[in-house]
Amino acid sequence: MYESLSTTSQIANHYIEYQPSQNSAKAYLGQGMDIISKKKHDPNDYQISVFYYYYAQYFFKEKNYEKAIVFLDKALEYNKKLKTIEHTKNIYKLLISCYKNSGNLEKEKEYLEYYIKLKDSLENSQAKGVELSIKTIEKEKTEENKTLKKKIFIYSSIIIFLILLVLAYLYYQNHKKKKVILESKEIISRKEDETKVLERRISGVHEDLIQLAKNNDISFLEKFHEVYPNVSQKLLAINPDLTKDNLAFCALIWLGFSSKDIAEFTFMQHRSVQIKKSRLRKKLNLGSDVNLYQFLKSLVDN
Repeated sequence: MYESLSTTSQIANHYIEYQPSQNSAKAYLGQGMDIISKKKHDPNDYQISVFYYYYAQYFFKEKNYEKAIVFLDKALEYNKKLKTIEHTKNIYKLLISCYKNSGNLEKEKEYLEYYIKLKDSLENSQAKGVELSIKTIEKEKTEENKTLKKKIFIYSSIIIFLILLVLAYLYYQNHKKKKVILESKEIISRKEDETKVLERRISGVHEDLIQLAKNNDISFLEKFHEVYPNVSQKLLAINPDLTKDNLAFCALIWLGFSSKDIAEFTFMQHRSVQIKKSRLRKKLNLGSDVNLYQFLKSLVDN
């Protein structure tokens, strides 16, 4: 299984630079030459240029400067179209070392000038790039500040508007609440007046009703129905068979008269009143433990 030229080059360089073993390096470099000659894995110009550069390093380590220069020239040839500056600088540096060690001062000087020009060109490009980056950053900062100020203005406007809206709503609610409270006070005052009038009226009617009961007047039950209609209605709802006499008896108890009072007003014996109460309990399905007065009073409250 063959490795790609890029992988083969890296392994060879590892043995040249980091784990010196010229034999291992040579083996992988030979494999790389085989890949290039047979065009295996379709290596590109950059991969071939880098491979020749590593091969030149191998010969440089072997102090075979002439062969190193041959491979460096090949590396430059494949790198012409690519114009990869860092790679070109590395090739020039190694060429300078090769010509220096081989005693060719003229070529050393020539490639030293190439190297310096390339280095200056790279530094100028980087300086221009830095300057352009600074200007771009400054421009972006200015735009960001403008955008930020615009956002702050918009958000501030929205917040102020919302605050004003809330204040307006609270003012409206407060005004509405005051109006409702004022109206409620007026209604309560009116109701209190009406209640007082009604209480006075009921009080007068109630007194008249008491007097009719004491006099055993035949119009007592009719008047009671007028003043307290719910009592008789609810009693008849419990037992529709209740007679007028039953209802009148219930009305007397509802008004708070004792058995003794009822006996006196209706010219009955006290025992007869007790018997009537007992029969009334049966008709209303009430036990003997239920207070008849409280039961009748509860009919109006429910």
